[in-house]
Amino acid sequence: SWGSLPWGAPIDGQKIPMVFGPIGGGQKIPTEFLGEFGLRERLVQHGRAVAIGLSALNPKARAAARGSTVSLATNSASERLLRSAGSSHVVPFLADVTPPSLLDRETIDFEQRQDIVLWVGRLLPLKAPGLAIRVLALLPEEVRLVYVGDGPEVEATRSLAGALGVEERVSFLGHLPWDQLSRQFDLAKVLLFTSLRDSSGPQLLEAGARGLPIVAIGHHGAGEWVPAAAGNLVDPTT
Repeated sequence: SWGSLPWGAPIDGQKIPMVFGPIGGGQKIPTEFLGEFGLRERLVQHGRAVAIGLSALNPKARAAARGSTVSLATNSASERLLRSAGSSHVVPFLADVTPPSLLDRETIDFEQRQDIVLWVGRLLPLKAPGLAIRVLALLPEEVRLVYVGDGPEVEATRSLAGALGVEERVSFLGHLPWDQLSRQFDLAKVLLFTSLRDSSGPQLLEAGARGLPIVAIGHHGAGEWVPAAAGNLVDPTT
């Protein structure tokens, strides 16, 4: 497997049948959301969009795509990219990495859950953790927001919570051992998935395994893999 097709993969010249993937990288951040970033990050995203558009011309990407017997695509944007690079057999594929222990016990009824919005992942610009803060500011005062994970956007997210007057309703738990993370899926009433660019997102499967409703932007992997019965997908407009 190689995580992102636009940058190519050093696996050309294979002499045996090869399954290539699961592969992402074809998705772009909607222009409506570029305002989430500062100038530097906007330039990075524009450059990445150009690279995606030119990836079918990348010799390493073409060699990997053409040399594969089967290519596994994490979303339809990556599927189109694989086909344009020369893959002859592309299959949509969601890597199910959900630990079986999540399915071994009964899920918690919605009425028994606390008024918690859960956010899980690396706090990176492209995952838009600050968007969750602005959502919280629109919700009733009894609702709390819990972040599980760490990353370079922690302090900026804290500052935004302070600026919007919701800092007392926000908790940053950092990295948690798996058993403690599993507990968070059982406490919350909703998983909020704000990623502006993501191949799929294993936390979507983890939340679903615990019966936790999902609210996500309806694009990329989340838009294609989260069924209507599992939550709400919001159109990527503003």
